[in-house]
Amino acid sequence: VLHFIDRLSIPEHRKDYYKGSAYFYKALAYLDLVRLWGDCVLVEEDVPLETRAKSYWTEIADHAIDLARKAVALLPDFDKVLDSNGNAVRFKSAPCKGAANAVLANLCAWKAGGKYFAQPSQRNYDENKLWEEAEKACTAIIGSETGVPGGIYRLANTPEDVCTKVLAGGDAESIYESVFVNFWDELGNFTSTNDFWAIALQAYPMPEATFDDIKSRYIQIYNETVRKLYPEGDLRRDAYFYKFDEMEQRGDSATGGFAYPYKYRKVAVKTSGDEVGRFDHIDQNRIWWRLADIYLLRAECRVHLQKNDLAIADLNIIRLRAKAKLYNADEYDGDLRMAIFKEREKELLFEGTRYFDIIRNQYVKTMLGTGYRQATDQDYVDGILFWAINETAFRRNPKLRQNTYWQKYK
Repeated sequence: VLHFIDRLSIPEHRKDYYKGSAYFYKALAYLDLVRLWGDCVLVEEDVPLETRAKSYWTEIADHAIDLARKAVALLPDFDKVLDSNGNAVRFKSAPCKGAANAVLANLCAWKAGGKYFAQPSQRNYDENKLWEEAEKACTAIIGSETGVPGGIYRLANTPEDVCTKVLAGGDAESIYESVFVNFWDELGNFTSTNDFWAIALQAYPMPEATFDDIKSRYIQIYNETVRKLYPEGDLRRDAYFYKFDEMEQRGDSATGGFAYPYKYRKVAVKTSGDEVGRFDHIDQNRIWWRLADIYLLRAECRVHLQKNDLAIADLNIIRLRAKAKLYNADEYDGDLRMAIFKEREKELLFEGTRYFDIIRNQYVKTMLGTGYRQATDQDYVDGILFWAINETAFRRNPKLRQNTYWQKYK
């Protein structure tokens, strides 16, 4: 697209939208790559025909940040996005300024928080400038410097609405999403993030599930843990978990002591053949970012920038919706950044953010498993946090090299 777009005879405003979309998609792809794989191959606007070696993840992040900035400059707000026929777009999968700012904020925050595992030669950058840019990108989405929303995105009224409306797709709290509803028959064997979480976590009252099935789920969470996460009165406890008190009272012999996650509600069942009524898939869109996430990311940025009062205001906006106790300085021994991390853990539970939050906050040696806790500082620089590359990739690109940490496990 970026290579050929200027050769097309189309209106300039359409060229700008297609360019902005291409910059957005590429920045989004690189955000995923640097968070999961670290160092990777840098492909600029003119796609090379020859193979290339990897670049440092910090260089990839710089390129992606530049792409995201260009996307922000070119794309309109979601309510101004038009399709090629001049009609308002229907789905939040359409690239827009808010989505581009979300990518920009996450890229800047990732590089700022990841300095400790960057190569020593790649650490000559000012992370505070990145936190500042991430904060500004979040504010552009929220639409206000203070805790009062003023943009086109709005928080849902309750945590229950988050489950039944926001995570289903198309809600005003959603900033960017991939559309799965009504398109499952086009996706082959592809499984959405929502499907993974639902299948890995959720049992009863899912179709066909029994009370006992919670004991065999891939991922389980104890009732005791839920009570610590969500004290009495926090509405997220009964929204994110099915009839928490009632199920807990069934006893450990019935439940194994596990709570019943129930965040992904909308289910599609088989409608034909001999499997009518059986579970087919979670009939919801994949939400990449929602406004609550952006409020709490901005709060994190503001702590790094020593804007604690503003950070607390953002934190309390999310707690107010949940009817949770507002912040006080005694929490977590006065560690405001930890309070914000824990709030992200509570609010975004089962949405796939916690691992990246742990890395970005440098909590890897206290919140990850034994191997991470025993790892050396050099292990982190060498790529222990990133996936090993499958051997098939080396046959396709002979200049590619395995992440340094994983070379010892050949």
